[in-house]
Amino acid sequence: MCTSETFQALDTFEARHDDIVLASYPKCGSNWILHIVSELIYAVSKKKYKYPEFPVLECGDSEKYQRMKGFPSPRILATHLHYDKLPGSIFENKAKRQHLTMLPRLVSNS
Repeated sequence: MCTSETFQALDTFEARHDDIVLASYPKCGSNWILHIVSELIYAVSKKKYKYPEFPVLECGDSEKYQRMKGFPSPRILATHLHYDKLPGSIFENKAKRQHLTMLPRLVSNS
């Protein structure tokens, strides 16, 4: 759930230089891509990390950003936030950003 407290706490989120941020509109296949990228990244390191919670930046409780500090690198995160609403640390620390798009007619059918 997205609450006002979560959005206020989002400013405290500290991105790492090796974070991967997948940004998309809802219903664009972001869950599929999140799992595919996760499999690709962790196949190289031969170890699988199971996130204790779904890594969507704007959803969850306001303490989630403190817990995310304990996630191993690289963290794979998803968001539906607009570019200018993303935490500044994503740009300052030069985290990798990928924007996902989908054909509008396919989104309306999904």
